[in-house]
Amino acid sequence: MKFQKIAIAMTSLALLFGFTYGTAGTAQAETYVKGKTGLYKPSKKQLAEKKELDKRVEAIRAQVRAPGEIDYVIVKNMTINLPEGFDDWSIFEYNEGIKNYDEYLKKSKALQIPRLELAEVPEGYQFTGASIYTSRPPLSSAEDKKISSQLLAEYKAAGKNFYTKRISFKNRTGVSLSYKKGKSGFFVSIVPTFTEPSNMKAKTMKKDKLTIAGQEVTYTEEGDYLRLQWDDKDAKFTHTVGSNNNGLTKEELKAIAKQLIAAQ
Repeated sequence: MKFQKIAIAMTSLALLFGFTYGTAGTAQAETYVKGKTGLYKPSKKQLAEKKELDKRVEAIRAQVRAPGEIDYVIVKNMTINLPEGFDDWSIFEYNEGIKNYDEYLKKSKALQIPRLELAEVPEGYQFTGASIYTSRPPLSSAEDKKISSQLLAEYKAAGKNFYTKRISFKNRTGVSLSYKKGKSGFFVSIVPTFTEPSNMKAKTMKKDKLTIAGQEVTYTEEGDYLRLQWDDKDAKFTHTVGSNNNGLTKEELKAIAKQLIAAQ
């Protein structure tokens, strides 16, 4: 397999990951669904109130967050045709996209976050962006449920239709680098190992255990999506090498994983 050395400063499009949940739009007001107490049509006043609440949510979205910070917002939405209303959740994490590889290296050093670098990449692939973000507890994990229950209790105790709280997590910063060649691409990432495995498994997913440079890794294959994943020796971070659109072969993924394992 042929590899090319990474240039010191390669420009690219930023890789941005969307981890936020948006609030329900007023378009839902025209859809009738069955609630605990029946159906109804939202009033103009309720629609107007929702519009104002949406503005407040957008103001939270636009705020600047530091690594590790997450803003949680809960809104009482009375426009989803439920007489009892519905609690809308929005979650906004720190997420910064960086276009330049050299800039990414400087930023990661300044923030003292997990180091993620590739000395070599498969021939023809170009760096297309880095993303530094707060890696939050996955949905339905034990930690997510605990946080959600606490926030919901605080929201109800406040007795208002809008509640927001910023939580600062320590050592929860994730990093991802992406590369492309035409329509094909691959990425490498490192996140804190506090996540729980998903219970949702595709029937077509193929999984195998491999050993690379003395490290046990999990190889996953689903259609044209291939992935290698492993935890470091202290189980503090989870590393992933993934490829889509037939970007890389299994052997090429293993060569990249070997680089990252050697650098741990």
